[in-house]
Amino acid sequence: MLWASVPVADSNTIRIGTVVEYTDPDPPNEVHPVHTATYIAGISGQTASGGVAVYINSDGKLGTLTSSARFKTEIKPMDESSEAILALKPVTFHYKHEIDPKGIP
Repeated sequence: MLWASVPVADSNTIRIGTVVEYTDPDPPNEVHPVHTATYIAGISGQTASGGVAVYINSDGKLGTLTSSARFKTEIKPMDESSEAILALKPVTFHYKHEIDPKGIP
């Protein structure tokens, strides 16, 4: 088995190391990933600035969304359906200091 190191955590913080893989003896030298899903208690409703969006489903499983044509079918123009989108009024903003002390854009 291959093991990854896990950094020492700050108080009330869990830090997870790299993905650990193991070699299956039957058949010899076949490598399997150990991690197939991530569940973290207490993550829902927490605010963080910057980074990549991670979504939580109703079971508490974490994941990211893909937006690529290779994952989609029946792609076609929206025509009149896009009028509601075009009527939106986009805004820019900065998070309040207590949410983002470093002012990350």
